[in-house]
Amino acid sequence: MVYVRGNPDDYNRWAAQGNPGWSYEEVLPYFLKSEDANIPLSDPNYHGTGGYQSTESFYTTELGNAFIQAGQELGYPLTDYNSPQQIGFSPFQATTRFGRRASTATSFLQPVLNRENLDVLTGARVTRILIDPHTNRAYGVEYNRNDKKMTVRANKEVILCAGALQSPHLLMLSGVGPKEQLVKHGIKTLQDLPVGQTLYDHVAVFNFVFSTNVSMPSLPDLFNYDELLRWYKTGQGPLSAPISSEAVAFLKSNHPNPLDGTSPDFEIVFVRQSLISDNGAVGRRILRIKQEYYQKMYGPLEGMPSISMIPILLHPKSVGCMKLKSADPYDDPLFYANYFSDPENYDIRIMIEAIRFMLRLTETEAFRKYDIRLISDPVLGCEHLEYNSDEYWYCALQFLAGSAYHQTSTCKMGPKHDEKAVVNHELKVYGVGNLRVIDNSVIPVTLAAHTNAPAILIGEVGSDMVKKDWGVL
Repeated sequence: MVYVRGNPDDYNRWAAQGNPGWSYEEVLPYFLKSEDANIPLSDPNYHGTGGYQSTESFYTTELGNAFIQAGQELGYPLTDYNSPQQIGFSPFQATTRFGRRASTATSFLQPVLNRENLDVLTGARVTRILIDPHTNRAYGVEYNRNDKKMTVRANKEVILCAGALQSPHLLMLSGVGPKEQLVKHGIKTLQDLPVGQTLYDHVAVFNFVFSTNVSMPSLPDLFNYDELLRWYKTGQGPLSAPISSEAVAFLKSNHPNPLDGTSPDFEIVFVRQSLISDNGAVGRRILRIKQEYYQKMYGPLEGMPSISMIPILLHPKSVGCMKLKSADPYDDPLFYANYFSDPENYDIRIMIEAIRFMLRLTETEAFRKYDIRLISDPVLGCEHLEYNSDEYWYCALQFLAGSAYHQTSTCKMGPKHDEKAVVNHELKVYGVGNLRVIDNSVIPVTLAAHTNAPAILIGEVGSDMVKKDWGVL
């Protein structure tokens, strides 16, 4: 539900790589078109009203406000990060309405379900795109529903929007992808393309625990009559803030940035809870921390008032990939994120700088008031290293870092001469007629954004491209 578009420089790099129509100036009207903003602390020139997609500010507690004040103490502005001035501190913006989730399904699809030219099938799993091997043109899809194999035909074109993890999977199952992998699994190659050969993801650390002298109610404690009634009647209060996140900082590092622009290098997310707030019931499982490791590392801290800050790397140099596991559509493919694999160690150096920035925040007056301190027990496996040295954090990140769930670029957009490109700037798959990919898998560059807002943008731009091609626009 976090709504972050990204930096103007990100979109200008996107266009500069040979993708006309995707510069910041060209995509901004689409962001404004989508939006129905209710964000008090925002630049009205960069937000729209009356669109299908509601956006609101997150609820912030006194600790969330202290995070923003700490940033201002260090000289950073209070900013609207969805304006061109992204660097600074801000309450989060979310795709919610009246404190409730406003997904793209409820925002865009539900209002038009009664259209005669729209059918929505739920409980259906697409297994293959149907492509004529003689003409290399897509003519439908195959899917399973109620244990029955079925097909649906397309009069004009097939649009694939299964996301950055499943769109490349479906292309490869349909004979579009790296020939070597398709042959290995007995799939006839209809078009040899670098599907899944580029995978970007933001690296994050979710399990830093900071002690505080303020006891925040745990999530179960919030589900009481008063808070539920407050949320139901006003759309306000802590229950309106997804996963207890409240505020964010987008920041540039002191390291030489090869992008050399205004796009930030990392972000810090403020969360009013921490990994220990639920005594390992949910967070530990989501992060796939083994029970034994959790008990040794975090068990003794349970019951302590705590908050968390999450550093996230925005422009990784490390590039991952996807490979088929088998030709079975129900057999999940293999994803290799390759975190911290860049030969210059750029990614890990930026993450270490982000950690040191969090420690600077704890030294501000705004944070001292609440006695916010990082729990400094050594990370298990790194006890032999000097605490807080670069070598220590290099070791710790091998244990702590994981996915921010912002995967992109597996069906990368680019001009025909781009050896990594799968689709062109109109989202059409190279070498396959009547087939487009319209989702985050087409994003060709790293973005200083969570992937919710870019996905909405790509849908808006892609729909206009389809309408233009068929004489509707």
